[in-house]
Amino acid sequence: MNNVMLLALASGVVALASGTASAGPAGWCKGAGTDKPDMGDLSSKDADRVIKAFVLAECSPDPEVEAHRADIEKARAVWSKRLGMNESDWADAVAYSGVREYDIKPDLSTKNFLEMTPIDQWIAIGKAQGDIQGPMDAFYVADVYDAKLSEVGRLALIDECIRQDDPILWASCQDDIDKLDYARLYDQVRADASHGGDIRQKIRMHAYAMPARLKEHADKVAKLKAEDAAWKKAFDIGTSSRTVWATIAAKNAKYLALAAEMESALVAKSRTMFDGCDDKTYPALGEAISTMPAKSFAKMHDVRDDPFKGFAFAALPVAMKNPAVNLAAIAVTLCGQRKSLAAVLGGALSTTSSLRGPRNFAISKMANASLQLDDMSKQIYWPKMRHPYVSGAYLQSAGAHIKSIKKTGDHLTVESAPMMITTEDCVSEHTGKHIERVHDDGRVDYELICDKTAMRKHDISWAPFDVDARYEKLLKVGQVFSAVYGGKGADIIAIWSSPSAAAPSWMLGGNLK
Repeated sequence: MNNVMLLALASGVVALASGTASAGPAGWCKGAGTDKPDMGDLSSKDADRVIKAFVLAECSPDPEVEAHRADIEKARAVWSKRLGMNESDWADAVAYSGVREYDIKPDLSTKNFLEMTPIDQWIAIGKAQGDIQGPMDAFYVADVYDAKLSEVGRLALIDECIRQDDPILWASCQDDIDKLDYARLYDQVRADASHGGDIRQKIRMHAYAMPARLKEHADKVAKLKAEDAAWKKAFDIGTSSRTVWATIAAKNAKYLALAAEMESALVAKSRTMFDGCDDKTYPALGEAISTMPAKSFAKMHDVRDDPFKGFAFAALPVAMKNPAVNLAAIAVTLCGQRKSLAAVLGGALSTTSSLRGPRNFAISKMANASLQLDDMSKQIYWPKMRHPYVSGAYLQSAGAHIKSIKKTGDHLTVESAPMMITTEDCVSEHTGKHIERVHDDGRVDYELICDKTAMRKHDISWAPFDVDARYEKLLKVGQVFSAVYGGKGADIIAIWSSPSAAAPSWMLGGNLK
């Protein structure tokens, strides 16, 4: 090999000249490979090859390396700056050099969202996007972190965002792109001692490649905005919604924390983390709903013949528009200790605009803006977001005026007061000669002809309800209630003081005024 070699540097190239001999491998070389360094790799456009070549040149030097030590060190200093590395960080490069980048798949140091380190966040966001069967996608996980999102976690979110060919997702993460702070990111990587050097270096390599990717992405966005004003509006909403969300988050910090606690338990699959969750989540839901005026649910009642279009169908989407109620409902749903209520709340959450965090909130705001492309042959396709509370449950409910309540074990049998209707019935009839049906066994049915009708009253009240005994102290004879429809041990949704009351006085664990 020639004594003169070109090293690729940020501002151009530097020719290798003779240098002074090294005193020996650096202290961070422990565990490095012993292969002969390929000096040609130092001028490669592939950053991965360059870094691994520096490790071998420093840790397994040969006479040629020693002859050009000064210029190699100068070049390594340039790459250290590019990657936000100090001298001790090169131990991470040693760990990284010993494995294939694809094989670096670390585990989380904790499954508790509220305790995750920056690198844990990077792992969790990446796993969320890769696990199509998981309960949350990358955007939801990033929203869980919200203000606690590290720059390392933000890098993972941006990586997932721009790799998608979806302008709506791009608009929702543009604020993250604008905020990405590389200096803080490198500091966070260095300080995270919960993971090995290989993953720390892998993240540095991803960060190094990001500016070029973002330049390419910015060109795509600029072209998109120039093509149609609707896309520009989407990005404007994505930006403005962050300010709105910041106010929402500040007012609802405790509900956000409670939702995150339950999401952590879900991901961890931890019985211990779920222990006693109903004692925290259900009162929180009651507290949140109590901030809404009773008139918000006026003239909403169950429908005797259609439990799928009753009180739950009308009222729960209204309740979910309240951020505190929405977030507390997530916690109750994930806690799952009130199974029928969790199912119906899950249905409500999955069919209304998301208030979980800034990115989902931004997408909901875009959807509510009814964006349309000018070109009528094209349309906006909305991304399918994965939420842990997505449920196939219908917003189904049924209820009645209470006649009696009887407790048996952990269940209440609630009997309905009579619900009388008057219909015109046939009171006298005779059999005609026209055949209406011939059975397989030869029997013949003839038409029935009505001779006389009369107005008669009928009781169409529901059969007795089987209700969870936890609601015993709430229910009283004379009240009207609404419960989740379909099944035993049903949860109560709302209570009216009397059949004439226009609005409920109690709902989802809280009193209404």
